[in-house]
Amino acid sequence: MKTFLTVVGLGLGLSSGMVMADAQGLAVADDPMVFKNVDANHDGYVNRDEAQSIVGLEQGFDSADANKDGQLDPAEFAVALPRSDSE
Repeated sequence: MKTFLTVVGLGLGLSSGMVMADAQGLAVADDPMVFKNVDANHDGYVNRDEAQSIVGLEQGFDSADANKDGQLDPAEFAVALPRSDSE
């Protein structure tokens, strides 16, 4: 069964769209295009404002920000992504 997460552009210049994930959320975490789409200013990091574009991402932001620099690199971003518990 597929789960869909909605990516909403909250004034960040992102276009709304659907991001497909498998039951464990792995397709989202492993897809570099998801990171690129959320990184609205294309600086190679996702900041807290950009993180608001994915429902649930901001909740895991602080714990995923391993180096506590206030932004997520691609590896930190993959850790912060919400995971689906459905099958």
